[in-house]
Amino acid sequence: MPPESTSTAAAPRNDLNGRRVKHPEQGAVFLIDTGFKRLIGTPQIFNRLFADWKTIDLQSELDSIPNGPPLSDGAVLVSAEGGDKIYLVDRGVRRLIGSDELFEKYGFNRKKIAVVPPLVLESVPAGRPLSA
Repeated sequence: MPPESTSTAAAPRNDLNGRRVKHPEQGAVFLIDTGFKRLIGTPQIFNRLFADWKTIDLQSELDSIPNGPPLSDGAVLVSAEGGDKIYLVDRGVRRLIGSDELFEKYGFNRKKIAVVPPLVLESVPAGRPLSA
């Protein structure tokens, strides 16, 4: 049996979901998703998903937010031809963006939505929807 840890893990920050944040003195940008900070590893990933760089919040207590998996290089916004639902496809799963308000809260860019045949979208396993 492994020894018990005496450190306490940081609690997820669901109150920050959808925000793009960075430390005032460091350059890395993160998306807060399900209360965890997810590294947006390159400007290309950021530009493929988000509307602009102006809405990045400075967060001096970034270390208090637990780490989640980084957004993948292939992260993309997708909708099926003829459909009205929009998904974030990342790390091999599609995650529903359930409302216009949620899309705006996350700062996504409508011009970046890739439209694909429904069968292509359905072939990607469904994951947990994005949450507010």
